[in-house]
Amino acid sequence: MARSGYRLAALRLTALLWVMLLSSVAQARDLYLEVFINGVSTEYIAAFRETPDGRLAGDALQLDNVGISTRSLATDADGMVNLQHLQGVSFRYDEATQSIHFEAVENARSERKVSAVSAAVQRPQPDAALTGALVNYSLLAGAGGGDATDIFTFEGLSGQFEPRIFGRFGVISGSFVAQTDDEGFYGSRRLDTTWSYSDVDVMRSYTAGDLITGGLSWTRPVRLGGVQISRDFGLRPDLVTFPIPAISGSAAVPSSVEVYIDNARRYSGDVPAGPFRITDLPVVTGSGTARLVVRDAQGQEVVSDSAFFATGSLLAPGLFDYSVEAGFARLFYGVNSFDYDDRLMGSATFRYGWNDWLTVEGHVEGGEDLLNGGAGVVFGLGPFGVASLAAAGSTSSAGQGMLAAASLEFDIFEARISGRMQRSFGEYDDIASVTAAPFTDVFDDIWLLGLGRPARAIDQLAVSLPLPFDDSFINFNYTRLETALGDETALLGATYSRSILKHTNIFASGFTSLNDDAFGAFVGLTVPIGQKVSVTASASAAEDGTYGTIDAIRPEGWETGDYGWRIRAGQGSRTIRDLAGSYRGEYARVAATVSQFDDRYDATINATGSIVAAGGGVFATNWVDDAFAIVDIGAPGVVVSHENRPVGTTGPGGRMIVPRLRSYEVNAVSIDPSALPVDAMVEATNLRVTPPDRSGVLVDFGVEAAPMAALVEFVHGTENPSEPIPVGTVVSVAGVTEDALVGYDGQAYVTGLSARNDATLQLPDGRRCRAQFFYAPSPGEQVVIDQVVCAFLEEF
Repeated sequence: MARSGYRLAALRLTALLWVMLLSSVAQARDLYLEVFINGVSTEYIAAFRETPDGRLAGDALQLDNVGISTRSLATDADGMVNLQHLQGVSFRYDEATQSIHFEAVENARSERKVSAVSAAVQRPQPDAALTGALVNYSLLAGAGGGDATDIFTFEGLSGQFEPRIFGRFGVISGSFVAQTDDEGFYGSRRLDTTWSYSDVDVMRSYTAGDLITGGLSWTRPVRLGGVQISRDFGLRPDLVTFPIPAISGSAAVPSSVEVYIDNARRYSGDVPAGPFRITDLPVVTGSGTARLVVRDAQGQEVVSDSAFFATGSLLAPGLFDYSVEAGFARLFYGVNSFDYDDRLMGSATFRYGWNDWLTVEGHVEGGEDLLNGGAGVVFGLGPFGVASLAAAGSTSSAGQGMLAAASLEFDIFEARISGRMQRSFGEYDDIASVTAAPFTDVFDDIWLLGLGRPARAIDQLAVSLPLPFDDSFINFNYTRLETALGDETALLGATYSRSILKHTNIFASGFTSLNDDAFGAFVGLTVPIGQKVSVTASASAAEDGTYGTIDAIRPEGWETGDYGWRIRAGQGSRTIRDLAGSYRGEYARVAATVSQFDDRYDATINATGSIVAAGGGVFATNWVDDAFAIVDIGAPGVVVSHENRPVGTTGPGGRMIVPRLRSYEVNAVSIDPSALPVDAMVEATNLRVTPPDRSGVLVDFGVEAAPMAALVEFVHGTENPSEPIPVGTVVSVAGVTEDALVGYDGQAYVTGLSARNDATLQLPDGRRCRAQFFYAPSPGEQVVIDQVVCAFLEEF
């Protein structure tokens, strides 16, 4: 009995061991194999799995990435696809080399996507905003208003002001105008007061106060006093918001490729064998031609051309643009300071990029006694153009109405044609019309109409045609407008310009009204004189007469210290004479004019600039429209440049302000170190900053005015007392963390010195020596210590 029980237990144990062994053998194995396609290594390793029955499965996404198409094939829960289900593909697994070899026909290959944008290009992160305030100002003083004897008679002073407070909390901004005249009258009008904050990570802006609602091509934005949340693609200047054309090709062997957009090379790189697709090509909007050049190792080329049409009317696939706001409609903007409608209104607008050729859009707005909503689509027409369709309806206390709109833009045979039609039916209303009731002007008791309802009809057509006998274009345009009251205006116009000789331009334009006798014509010739001065002779005609003018102009540039001027004389049905000049200084821009119009003479002088309080100081500079930087150098008289253009010099405190920076973009700010004190050290002479919206950033160049440094000359010890230590010797000073290198003539620039210094020198040949020297600072001068003897140590 005992022996029988022992045998039974042994059989059970043996069976269990066989089950475990067979189970381990039958388990699936994960493999990581080098992939070869048609005999060429892809230089990629992909994930595969060997199933218990010996079949191979591969990661579908990785297979597509290495060049084997898995489209329309089912995957398991782990995203694996059975390799035996691949169409037009055979494979061989080499266990010894841990590789897999595919043989695939052309249509079984997946396109290798290659981005024309360097992976090293990263989205810049905005720098921290300074906390401060500024006031932009534009002051205008006028004189004259009568005959020549009144040219110096003061008429009045007016000014436009834009105060702004900024910091990490956002931006609080405002604007107002004020004026006075020679009789002592003073008046002011508030324009806007707004708080705004931007969240870069989600490209969203928040606004409270006076704002403008979002809109589409077939809606009418209005001014509200309220709140707004909106998408702001301007927070990401690196993001291309419209579909970018891509170009596809195929290489039989690993090759180099070049892409030319309208004969300008935009990309060059290498591609593996097989089909590929180059994306993110840098293009401008409009029509163009992309040329693809594929060149193999033997120099054989395959060239192909493809047409494309890029437009900002379409959104890139997956992008969502929106704006949502609520508030009270602003009334009589620019006339009254605090006039708002008492009815709460709201609106919402969205756009979504459905795919490369279709963008859907919608809009809804309303409030008390108003509901308005509509939708539209914008769709591409391949390489030819883009079109759009939209419809909207409204209901209000006045009744119901509808609106329909359509537009078309396309290029064909080098001609560009664009058109737009819009129609409104019934009592179609929106926020602009229901809040724009007529009012009586208290000064002259004349009824003035507000914005009113949208136009009954809008027709616009623009055609640009190449001339068959000349390398130039002539442009025609037609506009017809029928107001909600039934008044109709139709205009037909044409323009033409071209270059002749060298840098000389001729131009002509004209229009005529199809409703009355109004017309206008203008022809001219511009001839450059030197690099910046040009002279223009022109003649014009209209229903009130004809006259000719001659202009000489030197335009003012953006560089500090630049200037501009203009001299104009015209004679005919009217007499016109102008003399104007301007100067852009470091602290403000000033301009002055003297003019004659028939028997009236006027003179003006204008000063434009900004006062900024930020970064621990107060600065005067030019108008700050967007962002700025406070540059801290620590030394006066140093020239500061923005994008390699000199802006000004640092003041007594070693600081200055740089206006006109571009928010959320990388701006290069540099200094000229030649004006720094000879004993100063600077960590960098060129820094890149990314300021936030309408705010300032601090740019500290880390200049150390007294670095306790000296130029030390080291010489040999007892062997050759007058021979300098060789180039490349490393100098280590006790207590100093940074080593110095010996240059020519045994000299080394050593920093962090104290009154007494012990140095150890490591020569290029491995020998070492020690030296001792004394240091005394001399502010403003380069300290030089000569003939420091270095005594050699015994070799260990």
